[in-house]
Amino acid sequence: MSIEKKFYRIIVSSLGVERDQINEETGPGDIPQWDSLGHQGLLTALEKEFGFVFTIDEVLDMETVEELIEIIERHVT
Repeated sequence: MSIEKKFYRIIVSSLGVERDQINEETGPGDIPQWDSLGHQGLLTALEKEFGFVFTIDEVLDMETVEELIEIIERHVT
């Protein structure tokens, strides 16, 4: 399964949203469930799935799904 497919599976599951509610430009302000607690749960699930830990700078720089996927790709490729 591709990184992007895994990512979308995790974000849908973690935030309890439908896949069609999320696209590359979606960010925390676009989904009510993506609050600070939802964000922490999402990051934890992503770290577990992909086997790395986000740096503080990466966490602070995340603004969209696209940026999150790019960060993951840098770590796992």
